[in-house]
This record gives sequence, C-alpha cells and structure tokens, in this order.
Amino acid sequence: MTRTERSARKELRVLIERAVLREGGLPDGAARRIANRILRQTERVAEIGAALRPAQASPQPAAAPSADGPAAPVAETAPAFDPYEIGAVVTLHRHGADVLMERLAAITRIEDLRMLASAQNLAISPGWSTAEELRAAIVSCAEQRLAERHAAATVR
Repeated sequence: MTRTERSARKELRVLIERAVLREGGLPDGAARRIANRILRQTERVAEIGAALRPAQASPQPAAAPSADGPAAPVAETAPAFDPYEIGAVVTLHRHGADVLMERLAAITRIEDLRMLASAQNLAISPGWSTAEELRAAIVSCAEQRLAERHAAATVR
C-alpha cells in the first residue's frame, strides 16, 4: 500500500467514524470498530459498484482500420432505455392517467415497457402480449400503488 493510499484510507476512516458518532448511545470504541468493518469491505463494495455500472460507461476500443481500405462507417446505436425517465406513480399523481398513458405510448418496445415496470416495482402479470395491454397494466398498477399510498396516509 502506497503512502497516498494509506493517507486516503486514514481520511476515509475518520469520515466514517464521524458519521457513525452522530448516532447517540454508542458504547466506547463502537465507532472505530464499525469504521474498521466498513473499511475491510471496501474492496468488495468497489467490485460490486464496478459490476453495477452499465457496460456502455466503459470506453469501447476504436476499430482498427483494415488493410483493405478505409474502415466502414459504424452504425450508431440508439441510446439505452432509461426505465426511470417516466416515473409512473409520480406522473399519475401529478398529471393523471391520460398523461401517463401518453408518455408510455412513446415507448414502443415491449421489452422496454417490461423493464420500466420491473425497475419501478410495478407488479404486472407476465401474460401481456401487446404493448397497448402492457401500458394499460402499468397504468393500473400505478393507480393501485397510489391508492395504497393514500390509504396508508389516511390511517393513523
């Protein structure tokens, strides 16, 4: 471990200890033990973080020109679908079901609609075969989630 790495690790330990010390009622030395446990796991956390980064974030190597002549133009791929671009429950709450359906209509691929539902924890049944049915199911699930939130907020 280099001197810079030791210094960074020491700074990280102090930062973690300060954060842990904000919790009241900890026994003496608990903050240091917690910081040590966290630091022992930092390599694993870094591995997990690297695995979670999308493959597109890593730079792609440039294609080497062939000996036959200039390289053929590379077809540009469409940007990856962001399943959080449309917040289904938030859109439903703020703008209503019609606006949510309009925004979902912009998504044409069934796989993208399924990805949106999965990412936003909308429990749709797997039997939907068309995009229109899937959009209706997403709106229905968002309505159900919103109703559950309202019911939970009113019960006290």
